[in-house]
Amino acid sequence: MIIQVTGDGLDGLTVVGATQYTTVQVDTAININNGGGGGAVDSVNGRTGAVTGLLDAASNLADLTDAAAARSNLGLGEAATRSVGTASGTVAAGDDSRLTGAVQKASNLADLTSASAARTNLGLGGAATLNVGTTTGTVAAGDDSRLANARTPTAHAASHASGGSDPVTPAAIGALTQATADGLYTSIAAYGNLWTPTDHGLTAWSFDPAACTTTGTTLSAGYIYLIGIVLRQAAAISKVGVVLGAAGSGLTSGQCLAGLYDAAGTRRGITADQSTAWASAGSKTMSLTGSYSAAAGRYYVALLVNGTTSPTFACGSTLGANFTPGNANLAAGSYRFCRSASGQTSLPTSITLSGYTPDANNVWAAVS
Repeated sequence: MIIQVTGDGLDGLTVVGATQYTTVQVDTAININNGGGGGAVDSVNGRTGAVTGLLDAASNLADLTDAAAARSNLGLGEAATRSVGTASGTVAAGDDSRLTGAVQKASNLADLTSASAARTNLGLGGAATLNVGTTTGTVAAGDDSRLANARTPTAHAASHASGGSDPVTPAAIGALTQATADGLYTSIAAYGNLWTPTDHGLTAWSFDPAACTTTGTTLSAGYIYLIGIVLRQAAAISKVGVVLGAAGSGLTSGQCLAGLYDAAGTRRGITADQSTAWASAGSKTMSLTGSYSAAAGRYYVALLVNGTTSPTFACGSTLGANFTPGNANLAAGSYRFCRSASGQTSLPTSITLSGYTPDANNVWAAVS
């Protein structure tokens, strides 16, 4: 129900029979005073009392009690209170020049200037534009049956053979050249009925221990003695061995050591202190602090003694002062038996073999 009210005043106006759906339209020419010169509206839609809390059109919403709450009730965001501009705290105009060339979401990247450059900037590779398939110009799916372990490889041994398109060289697979093999390997037939290191449970030795002299030899304190051995094939070395005919005495702790060096002078293994072990005679098997996987080639067992009296080591010929038969036809850097300069108290991580002097102490040593 709509009630139209016109006239000069609304003093004592009462709307009878109004419901909550009744609308009272008041002529804009009527002056409604709340507590002023005119009387108050007595009742609107069944509600009595003075009409208060209305907004004045001339105030342009300045008479709102809480502008922030009003914006929230209207669902306005932060942009509603910001000015148009280009600085922080402003919003950009629709024709802002900075928006020129901007990619539109609805275009799904179709408006990019260069799709190729975009892929490059994203770090994508050539596979990014290929389809999944089984032909040239496609990429294989993760479950492609051709990738199964059960597939049969294409025969290609001929390409790796000598004279093939992709021959495998001895160096490529860690094999010895023929010249090196000829110098290192001896056929089984050549051993005949001779005893070998393996017959003694050893990997290699400096010579047959049965050839040792009856007297043995002592080593001078403070020298590193090197005893050459040859590995005819690759082996894991974890121990070195010597035989002592007589015990040492007054040996210096921490300065009685054995070790293993390769032909380049690099230390490949070292024992713990042997000052206690060498204070008694007998066969001495000394563990290295770690196992070394040795390729076939020449190696050196190193011995260092410091103390009052050196143990007596089993040895071969001591004929000659410095250059004994054990070094026959060998030059500096490849001596079979040699020693360092004096004053040594430890086994360094590397040595210069060419600086070692040929020695008359042809000590017997072994590795296993």
